[in-house]
Amino acid sequence: MAVITLAGTGKISNAIAESLTLTAGATDSISLVVLGRKLEHAEQTLGQAQAIARCFDRQITGEAYEVDWHDPHSIQPAFERWEPDLVVQMASEQPPSELGGDDAWSQLVKNAGFGITLPMHLPPLRSVCLAMESLGKHTPVLNACFPDLVNPVAARLGWPVVGGFGNLATVAAIAQAKWPAVENGRFFGCHHHLSRFLKGTLQLEHMPRCFTTHGEATPLELLKALRRAPQPADISSLTAATATPLIRALCGLDAYWKGIVSGPQGLVGGFPAVIRAKALELDVKGLDCSAMEQWNIAQESSDGVSINQNLEYTPAAVEMLRRHIPEFQASWSIDSVSISTLIEITRQLKNRLKSLG
Repeated sequence: MAVITLAGTGKISNAIAESLTLTAGATDSISLVVLGRKLEHAEQTLGQAQAIARCFDRQITGEAYEVDWHDPHSIQPAFERWEPDLVVQMASEQPPSELGGDDAWSQLVKNAGFGITLPMHLPPLRSVCLAMESLGKHTPVLNACFPDLVNPVAARLGWPVVGGFGNLATVAAIAQAKWPAVENGRFFGCHHHLSRFLKGTLQLEHMPRCFTTHGEATPLELLKALRRAPQPADISSLTAATATPLIRALCGLDAYWKGIVSGPQGLVGGFPAVIRAKALELDVKGLDCSAMEQWNIAQESSDGVSINQNLEYTPAAVEMLRRHIPEFQASWSIDSVSISTLIEITRQLKNRLKSLG
């Protein structure tokens, strides 16, 4: 039996619940524990999965909970009642769907880089991890919210985040569908590769890296493959499809999996990985893993933030942020106090700019 906690009730949570249901085998036993800011939404996510399961003569059990993402105590009952094999973290104070408008905050993110939203993805994840810690539980967490940079921060704070999904895995799936030569390729890259693909701004210098049994795929051929690909009809469904086999393997429903994980083991960006008997390992034999992470770090700076020893904002991002917060620091230590301060500063700025319209 696999017990999976879905932390969040947005589009991606619904898509993953549906995908897990549709891929369930006849002998699979799956329980979904859905946490949401509103009980009604959590019940809808679970209820839809259960109804879909019945259409295929399957059964999904589980329970829905209303939680306050700022209060770990509100999350504890779900972990007291259930023993999840995995938590899939999808709740965030900055859903990407809220960006892209004409408001001042969206414009700042557009110009400074999506990386400045990093602090807004941390509070719900922190509450989930603190709730588990208070009960002496160490359930692994798979994070969907900007995992390329959030996961390295989480790892340094001691949170049990094993990896993330989407981003590079999504780009790789699109490329593999158009270019069979990279079907089994080992990809490296980060969030901005997907972002540029979705915006139609991919150029040769923006290509992820891919290694096949014949060597490294050329950026030009990758670019051609991606330019041939249409935009996804539903990015949430595609992202869920990249996550579902990974979730199944981490829960023990499948004994083996091979693919791409974002932010594994606290590393920056996406890496090839394998899972055997629920244990995740990097799939980097014959490659320089350290050099590839440094390449990912350099690529991720296109989002306005990078991580080495500290959390570093790029000069361009700092300049834009200081127009609103003159004393904003360019570098932040990754510890509980500093990160809490950064979260509050960013939250206040977001709320102030959103109020301007």
